[in-house]
Amino acid sequence: MNVAILDRQRKHRVPAAALAAYVRRVARAAPATACDDVTVLLCGDAAMKRLNARWRGKRRTTDVLSFPSGAELLPDGRRPLGEIAI
Repeated sequence: MNVAILDRQRKHRVPAAALAAYVRRVARAAPATACDDVTVLLCGDAAMKRLNARWRGKRRTTDVLSFPSGAELLPDGRRPLGEIAI
């Protein structure tokens, strides 16, 4: 499984390897239509507020945003998981 951790915040130290391992465990519990790619963005309130405004039209911060990959089904019927902003 490919897990990309993008740490763009400075407030809290986050062990990327431990977070990636956790994401892999969660992904194994996902429906069989899931694929092997997920990106996790760790960001501060300002960045989260911008994302929330752009994608949901809400001009405030939030704890978590998730975005489906938007990719079509792969030939084997799986679909990439997508992206998560925390």
